[in-house]
Amino acid sequence: MPKSPTMPKSPTVALSPTEVPPAARPGFGRSATAEEAMDSFGEEMVEIPPYTPVADRRNARSTSISATIRSNASSDYPRHRMRRTNTVRKSEYNNHREAVGAEPGLSPHEIPSGIDTELHADCQVTVMDFSHDRVEQFEHNNEQFLDFLKEKRPGWVKCRWININRLSWDVISAVGAKWNLHRLALEDLLSLNNSPKSDWYTDHCFIVLPFIRLVKAPEHVLDHHEMQNRSQGWRSLLYRMMGISKKEEQKLMEMRDYNAELGLEREVEIDTKMHDKIKTLQSYTGGPNLERIMYMEKHSSLAPKGMAVSVEQVAIFMTSDGTIISFFEFSADDIEPPIQARLASPHTVLRSLCDPSMVVQAIIDAIVDLAFPVLRAYQDSFGELELSVLTDPDISHTSMLYILTSELSLLRNTLHPIIGLISQLKVHRKVTGIDGMEISGVARTYFGDVEDHCHMMISNLDTMKRACDDLIDLIFNTVGTLQNESMKQLTLVTVFFMPLTFVAGYFGMNFETFAGIKHSDAYFWYIATPVAIFTSAWLLRDFIVRKLVKFAKKRDIRMAKQKRRKAEATLRTFLEGRTDSRHGSGSDSRRELI
Repeated sequence: MPKSPTMPKSPTVALSPTEVPPAARPGFGRSATAEEAMDSFGEEMVEIPPYTPVADRRNARSTSISATIRSNASSDYPRHRMRRTNTVRKSEYNNHREAVGAEPGLSPHEIPSGIDTELHADCQVTVMDFSHDRVEQFEHNNEQFLDFLKEKRPGWVKCRWININRLSWDVISAVGAKWNLHRLALEDLLSLNNSPKSDWYTDHCFIVLPFIRLVKAPEHVLDHHEMQNRSQGWRSLLYRMMGISKKEEQKLMEMRDYNAELGLEREVEIDTKMHDKIKTLQSYTGGPNLERIMYMEKHSSLAPKGMAVSVEQVAIFMTSDGTIISFFEFSADDIEPPIQARLASPHTVLRSLCDPSMVVQAIIDAIVDLAFPVLRAYQDSFGELELSVLTDPDISHTSMLYILTSELSLLRNTLHPIIGLISQLKVHRKVTGIDGMEISGVARTYFGDVEDHCHMMISNLDTMKRACDDLIDLIFNTVGTLQNESMKQLTLVTVFFMPLTFVAGYFGMNFETFAGIKHSDAYFWYIATPVAIFTSAWLLRDFIVRKLVKFAKKRDIRMAKQKRRKAEATLRTFLEGRTDSRHGSGSDSRRELI
């Protein structure tokens, strides 16, 4: 068997103890100039092997892997690895906040690179210390809270809830250093678009979930609909022309207003500065296309009501010493009051148990409850759109239904992962040797109630999505049916007048000798009427046959129904006669016995 050709071995050169190996020499891995090559290799130059023809190099590629490895190991000059990639490394789609291949996580003791740690805001920090017989509440700003963290926790405190409104790096780093929070958790805290999850570390737990609520629409959406409302002044004039009174017009306008009975009459009051930072449902999940986000926000189903859906991230830490730390972007005031009221009363379950996991359950429960007004608002918008489609279907309704379906899908995709988060919390058990890291049995029971609420909202969203799809099908079917009816009417007219047109054209020809034109106009109808009837019957023969078959089938069904009813009446009369006869014979026998 012939041996495969082998690569010529390069001469090996022994290096002195003071000589730098090739891999560590300057210019290694890149093209070097002649001066760099002389400086890096020194006075002793290595003889480069002679040039090998292309054919010989192709034959040499068929050598075994072991021979190639030995040849490479015996080489004393650097072999550059060929790099072939067409990956786009610099583009507008890259995340400029995260360096590719950087160390994951954030340390509170150092200023990391790649993440904006210059984030600063005036935080509103609320601290609630409570036990079975005592509760205390403190309000701090950034500086006061940093001084508060240096104080020793009182011994009577069974559980502590620290609620931080707005994100600031000085507060986050101080909290991370105080409780030694994991660097991955701190990174997720500043990454404001995480999926709902719970991460369990040695001495603390990290929970993150979205906070969905109904807010006032952004300014650009309100301005857009204000301009549209200015162009609706002609409706009042149209109502006058249609004979609709002022009172009836007011009723029509009130039907399009926001229904206060839905519990949505309360508009969330938001600071003007923070209102600009609100992330709507589209901007939270819409991707990098800002033009699409702006369009979808302006034409949202809730925009005519002056409402929008705000989505922000909420992060919760539960530590082993019974401390609950919650971070809100700017909506902590919507969660605090009900929980503070429950903690202030000694008769509530939340206060009597002094259970950190119950505080976590209370926060998540309040977040889920504030999503119900959003659901009811979409149900109201869907109801108005459904009535409009059922009363006057138009092709323009399809775009409105598509936008509504898109919003419902985004809302469902945002809410549904919360069910998985609650399931993770319910199945978690206490870690051996670690105190305060357990989801208690009572908390698991109450988490089940929150999970039921989530399932109910998901079910309602799925129902509305299917109804929107059905309405779109209904619109296309209705529009198609109307067009078919129009074409049917045009076809019937054409079929009827086509023979008349033929006869009229025949009589209108310029013949020199034509005895037919010497008669009156009745002569035309004597000829045109039978021709029109015969031609119409011939062209519509299939339609006429279907009508006759349909009539015959209906007559057979009607006759069968009449026969069945007559037989049932006869049987009923017979059974009633037998019953009367039995009662009569029974009375006679009783008389004989007497």
